[in-house]
Amino acid sequence: MTVSTAAAFARSVVAAGHPLRLWVDGRRRDVLVPAGVRADHGLNLFLDVAPTNSAAVDVQDEGLAADLSFSGHAFRVWVPWIAVQLLVDLATGAETAFPEHAPPPELPADLATDPWSMCSFCGMDPRDRAVVVGGVEARICDVCVAAAAEVVAAQRASSAPDRET
Repeated sequence: MTVSTAAAFARSVVAAGHPLRLWVDGRRRDVLVPAGVRADHGLNLFLDVAPTNSAAVDVQDEGLAADLSFSGHAFRVWVPWIAVQLLVDLATGAETAFPEHAPPPELPADLATDPWSMCSFCGMDPRDRAVVVGGVEARICDVCVAAAAEVVAAQRASSAPDRET
């Protein structure tokens, strides 16, 4: 099977409005999912994508992007086709397997990531960020720190009492 076969199968399932299940090697650093999900499931990561609106699922030639909910929190996932071992149309049971994408027991260092070193907020690998600061149970990267600082500044500005000078 080729990558274009995966994209074509996924497009047909999504176009029909059916939910799509992906069996993914979540250890790969090019798979973008929350760090906790990667740590818990790793090699056997199953993602169910239900196209509830056209913006939630984006099937591309290189992979699939989708807005999914993990423990009630929205997260934009990215899964390259090369990381997908199986695609299943959950409405019909039709499936397409990619045995050539079956992961080795140990990934090469350039593809593997340590899930506990990733940013707990965006899920990015520390090799893709300038700085990742770790705490007792969470880590945050420089990009998320900057985004959080903007949110805090905006909230402070909107809740500050009006002062006459």
